[in-house]
This record gives sequence, C-alpha cells and structure tokens, in this order.
Amino acid sequence: MKITSFLLVCLASFAASLTACSKSAPYEGAKDRLERLSPQERKTLAPNELFIAVVNGDVNAVESISANHPQLLLTRNQETGDSPLGVAIQMGEQDCARALLEKLPQEEFFKGNAQGESLVFQAARAGWEWMIKDIADRYYSTLGSLNDYEFSDLDFKNHAGQRALFVARTGSVAETLETQYYRGFMEWPFWKFILQNDDQEQNFLHQAAKDARTDLLRWAVSRLCRPNFLQSEDRWWLWRDLGYLVERGQRGFQTYVGGLGLGLDAKINAQDLLGKTPLHDAAESARLESLQVIASCPWIDPSLEDVQGNIPLQSLLLSFDQKVQKIPEEQMKSLRFMVELKPKMRSWFVQKSDLVNHQNEQGDTALHMAARLSDRGVYEFLSAEGNTEIKNKAGLSPRDIFTYQTEKSARYGN
Repeated sequence: MKITSFLLVCLASFAASLTACSKSAPYEGAKDRLERLSPQERKTLAPNELFIAVVNGDVNAVESISANHPQLLLTRNQETGDSPLGVAIQMGEQDCARALLEKLPQEEFFKGNAQGESLVFQAARAGWEWMIKDIADRYYSTLGSLNDYEFSDLDFKNHAGQRALFVARTGSVAETLETQYYRGFMEWPFWKFILQNDDQEQNFLHQAAKDARTDLLRWAVSRLCRPNFLQSEDRWWLWRDLGYLVERGQRGFQTYVGGLGLGLDAKINAQDLLGKTPLHDAAESARLESLQVIASCPWIDPSLEDVQGNIPLQSLLLSFDQKVQKIPEEQMKSLRFMVELKPKMRSWFVQKSDLVNHQNEQGDTALHMAARLSDRGVYEFLSAEGNTEIKNKAGLSPRDIFTYQTEKSARYGN
C-alpha cells in the first residue's frame, strides 16, 4: 500500500478509540482534542504514517513503520515541532514511546521541539521516570570511565529558560532528575540541581504553586526547609531564637555559590521579576492544599511584597471575583488560612493584623480589597482582624468603600 493511501485510511478512522498502548487520565484531554480537529489540523499534527500510528495508539504499526522507514523517526510535525516520540509523550502512549525510543538515534536526545523542550523535559512533565532513566543510561553508557557526562546536555533549557524540574509532575520525578544530575562528575557538587531560574527569575516552585502540583511541593519543602539543629521544637525558646538567627545568616548566603551544606539551596521565598514568591502564586491560585504545603516550611515569609507592594494575602484577595455574591468555600478556606499564617520563628512578634493592615503601593490593605467585593462576608470576616479606618492614597478607608458599595447595592439591587 502506498503511503498516500495509508494516510487516507488512517485519517478516516483517526478519532477511533484504540487502546493498543497504555494511557492515563491526564491525557484524556489530548485524545478529546483530536476528535475536534479538522482533517487539515490533524495532518499538521500527524504528517506521516508513523505519526498517525502513534496518535492511533497502534504499537504494532509503530514498530513496523519505524523498522522499515527509520528516517520517519527524525521527522517533525508543523504544530509543535515534535518528532513522533514527542507526540507519543503528548498523547500518553507509553508503549509506543518505548518502541520509538528503542530505535531513536542518540543525537536526537540533544534536540528540542519548537518550544526548545528536550525529551527529558517532556518526559518529566508526563511523569515518565523510566524514559528519563533510559535516555540518561544510553548517553552515559557511550562515555568512558573518566567521562564528561553532564545531564544538562540532555536537560537543556527551553526557550523560556526552563529545565525539566520546572514541569516535573511529582516529587519522585524530581528525585530521578536530581539523581541523574549528581551522577555526572562535572556537575556535582559544583552546580546545584535546584538552583535554577528561568528568564522571569522564577524557580520550579513558582510554577508548581501555580499548577497545584502538591506532591512536588512536598518534595521541595522536605529538601529546602529542614530546620537546623537549634530549631528543634523541644529546645528552649532562646535556643530556637538563636536557631532563627543562624537560619537568617544562612539565607544571606543564598547565592549561586554551590552546595556547601549551608542551606544555600533554600529558595522557598525566592522572588521573580514581579517580586512574587511561590506563596504569592499559590495564593493567586487559591489552592488551599498548595498553600498549606508551602507554609509548612519553617521559614516561610508571608510578608514579602511584589512590585505592586502586595503580600500573598492581598494576592489571594485580588484573585476573588468581585461580582459574585458568594465566594466559593475553597477560596474562603484559603483566606482563613492566610489570615492565620505567621512566621514559625519569632511568631510572638507578629500579629494577624500586621498582614491584614499591610498597605500596598496604592495604600490599599486587605480590607480595602475585601470592601470592593460583592460578597459582604469577606469584609466582615477581615474587619474583626484589621483596621477599617486606614486610608489609601485616594483618601478612602475600607469603611468608606464598604459603605458606598452597600448603599449602591441597596439602590440598584445588585
């Protein structure tokens, strides 16, 4: 059968639900998307018979075509610039991916797609630890005993300046990546695995907080937030206070010096170009579990400001829909949690009202923001914790705004 005829037959049955390859829930959306594509869009995604076999999940066809037409392994589609293996990762077709990886030339490991994403990057996003290990092992086995193995050759930056850790699906994937980095003679311990920032000065925690990848966040907190020996809960308060000072000194050395065992990798409060910390990002997403995990770090700082002067509590309030009459319970739980959040060290010097009364660049406090919401209950909750008379740069207090909003609602019935 000619390739042209093969394409027509496959495209006609493109949306059929075939199950020859193993799949998992995160890829159901990708399969649903295929059914909505036009024939031309499908051809853009799957330009030849090997691609079509992959998206149809036909592992037998994948093995046969890649054996008889190995040049197709190197082709790229027009949609994402991915090879058949890249599309297999997108579709969650693990068996097809194994068959393709086995025959893929090693030089393809060092090439990215249209976004500059490496195969390691895509495998980390999919949660495929086996692929990360297989790629690393194949590369490592080609080098001598005194080799120049550097995992960053395989895990190179994409066009946004991100490596695989930024999209690692779970803590276990992150552990696998770290193992591979420290395997290389040239990268351990001089190049710290977790000291990576992208072009926006964000680290992997920022994106994990936005995506609510709580398992990865738990791994990060366990790695980055170990209390020093003086900070043990069973120690006298003065020793714990000294432990706090030691920790602050360690954070003063949080630069790209290297892993010297001084806690230099503690990036839990890192701020990006907009001044946002991972806690800001978790707050904007209003995901309670993510907030709880990040805040479990002994030295989380909920008072850091972004470039607009907003602390995480204010970022949370800004994410609320001003027009809804009843804020969803998940968001309200997040709000109650953030109001109670205080640094675990020297917490006796910090009051809940310090966060509620914090003023941003416009002079607005959390109460000013709450007063603008249609849900009156948010303002009433926060007013018990903060000062309703603080004026912003426009000369308005939270009470002024709340009174105006209440009268407007009564007048117009909304």
